[in-house]
Amino acid sequence: MSMIKSSAADWAIQESRQRISGVLTRSHLLVFKTDAPLTVYVRGAKCTVTVRHHTLDQVELRATLFNAFGLQFVTDQDDAGVYVIAKRRRFVGMLSRAEFELTVPVYANLAFNLTPGTVKIEDIDGVLELPPMNPTYPMSLDHQPSAQQTLAEKSEQ
Repeated sequence: MSMIKSSAADWAIQESRQRISGVLTRSHLLVFKTDAPLTVYVRGAKCTVTVRHHTLDQVELRATLFNAFGLQFVTDQDDAGVYVIAKRRRFVGMLSRAEFELTVPVYANLAFNLTPGTVKIEDIDGVLELPPMNPTYPMSLDHQPSAQQTLAEKSEQ
């Protein structure tokens, strides 16, 4: 008899988790018709962005928002490009994150502002150039100023 109660309790817990995750997770599929030149702008916090290329004149966005109550999700399009924004709400946004799968035309420029985030670009065929993330600081750890040096420089100003 206790075995039946245990499995019923496990089933109830599992069922509750699935219902909660269904409420807390939102998915969107959006398609934007485009023309060259085009820039796709993505701005978000705690985001993972996967980029694929195709030969169609459209941008496809699959957005999955986890703990969606903590995110403001906005998309827009104008003559310059397509905009995707996932902004965390104060306090409750700490629990949220977003995953974007973008399929863009081969002629699209890409601009990301992620705090923090990850970008994955699949099937690169050609040259990919990435400028420094912050040109005022060197990228290697060997040349990073120590905290004491940084504080000393700030106190001199």
